[in-house]
Amino acid sequence: MSRCVYDDKYFQVVAPEFPLNCRDDGGHLILIKKEKVTDFSSVKFLGSNKKQVFTYQITVRNNKKEKVRMLLKDQYPISSSKDIEEELLESSGASVNKDTGILTWNLELAPGESRSYRISYSVKYPKDKILNIN
Repeated sequence: MSRCVYDDKYFQVVAPEFPLNCRDDGGHLILIKKEKVTDFSSVKFLGSNKKQVFTYQITVRNNKKEKVRMLLKDQYPISSSKDIEEELLESSGASVNKDTGILTWNLELAPGESRSYRISYSVKYPKDKILNIN
């Protein structure tokens, strides 16, 4: 579930979907878009294992006429199974909680400013297993 939490000029965006618009009566305030980067995503077979690489581009745009501070969070998968290995490959400067897989960016966006962040992770697992990862 996605939601925008407003507190004066502070926004907290939780679990962005594809795309998420935070707005009030004045129209779209913050646009957040998360897209899979297919050129940097792959599937490889390594012996009895399968390794998938997932890469996403998150774009955040401030459509307000004043600067906005916000906390942006995303998550990469963490497995409790010993035969599944995950590795964070790129986090675009996010604070990373390796126990939960939560990535956090503290942003301050000027009026009209856009920023992009790339996250990439790999998941290695036995090729006879079927995983639903995205």
